[in-house]
Formats: sequence, C-alpha cells, structure tokens
Amino acid sequence: MKMPFEKMPFEKMPFDQKGTEDETRTILLCLAVIFGMVIALSLYIIVQGESSSLPTTQSAMSFQKSQPSLKPRNIATAQTTAAPDFRLKDVAGKDLTLSDYKGKVVVLNFWATWCGPCNEETPWLVELREQYHQKGFEIIGVSVDSLDEYDPADVSAFIKEYKVRYPIVMATKEVVDDFGPVTGLPTTLLIDRQGKVQYRHRGLISFDDLKEKVVKLL
Repeated sequence: MKMPFEKMPFEKMPFDQKGTEDETRTILLCLAVIFGMVIALSLYIIVQGESSSLPTTQSAMSFQKSQPSLKPRNIATAQTTAAPDFRLKDVAGKDLTLSDYKGKVVVLNFWATWCGPCNEETPWLVELREQYHQKGFEIIGVSVDSLDEYDPADVSAFIKEYKVRYPIVMATKEVVDDFGPVTGLPTTLLIDRQGKVQYRHRGLISFDDLKEKVVKLL
C-alpha cells in the first residue's frame, strides 16, 4: 500500500545581510591592496628602466675621433715602471725628448683638440704648471690629433687660445703603444724625478687631485 506523498514544509534560511556586507568589504579591500601592489611594481620597473637608459657623466672620450664614447668611471692606478724615452716633434717641427726633462717631475698628458674634457682640463694644467714650474715641474702635452688627418693650425690655435706655455708634441702610434693603454682622452701620467711612472689617470682629472699628487713628488 502506497503511502501518500507528503510535502515537507520548506523553511527559508534567514538572510544574514551584515555578514555578506563584511565579506564584500574584505574582498574589495584585498583587491585594492593587490591593485596597489601591481601599480607600485609597475612604477618601479619603469623608473629602473629609465635610470638605466640615462647617459652616464662623461669622464673620458673614446680614443677614436669618429666614435666618441662615454666612460662610466675614471681609472687611476699607481705604477713604478720606468717611463720609456721618446723623440717627438712639436707643431713647428722641433724635436723634443722625454730625457730632456730628466730630474724633473713631469706630467704627460695625452689629449686632442676635439676632446671636450681635454678642453676643460687644459686651463687647470696651465695654472698648475705656472705654480710649480720653478720647483722642477713640467707638463708635456701629447696631441693625438696627429694620428688622424689633422691641420697643425688647429693645434696652434688651441695653444694660443688657452695660453699654453708648456711643450706640446705630436703623438705617434709607437709612443701611444709604449705608454698604453691609452683607451680614452684625456689620459694623464705622472712621472717622478727618477723617471718612473707613479700615477696614471684616464679621463678628466680635478685640479686639486693632480696638484696633491704633484706636490708629493716635488
């Protein structure tokens, strides 16, 4: 005998509005935190990318006139090797040898008329030479303009413009190799009274820095 189907009464669950609102707030808060982290990370990546793409301060120019490059840092190292003697000609064609300055403290400065940092550095060299020339100090400028097609008149004009009174000679590949590596301009070597290279610097050198090192050897 079949039992009559009895419908069970359906009881509605009470709707907890407050609990639902709390859950919604929690979800929105989490989403806001995640969104903020994404934005912050994106900004950080953008800033880092822009920073890495900015050019570094120019401290030395490439040795190749046609391809100037930026050097990220200066290189200064002490050496005690004997400076090789050389015989080079100045703009007028007169010979000059390094041995002519034996017993003096000598700054050997490799430079070029087209080198921006060299132009900035030259007045400092002129001033330093004026201060200590009477104490046995000399500067010899070695222009690498001669390693490429150049007009001697440009070098003469540079000497006149900056009132350079120290000797300027024209480089040869052999001399550059002997005093190498000369991979950037300007490159400055400090030679003591015994003819030994005591200091080497690639790039723009400050007046005070060079002065301090020169005075120690005088």
